[in-house]
Amino acid sequence: MKRHQIILDILAREKHVEVVDLCEQLNVSAVTIRKDLRLLEEKGLLFRTHGGASLENPYINERAVGEKEKISVEEKKE
Repeated sequence: MKRHQIILDILAREKHVEVVDLCEQLNVSAVTIRKDLRLLEEKGLLFRTHGGASLENPYINERAVGEKEKISVEEKKE
């Protein structure tokens, strides 16, 4: 769906999105956005959070070194 791709594009840019912001941007209800986020999470494309979604799993406190090296790559290069 086009709406799903828009959500993923916003996430790629911002790393985290709120349901209310997506509702305003896409002109759909919160119920619709939550369904979209659930479907995208089931496909492994994002992680749902309280009130939104993120590209990073918010429930992992300690990550593997291989995963950590992929986070904030540009900042680490500096």
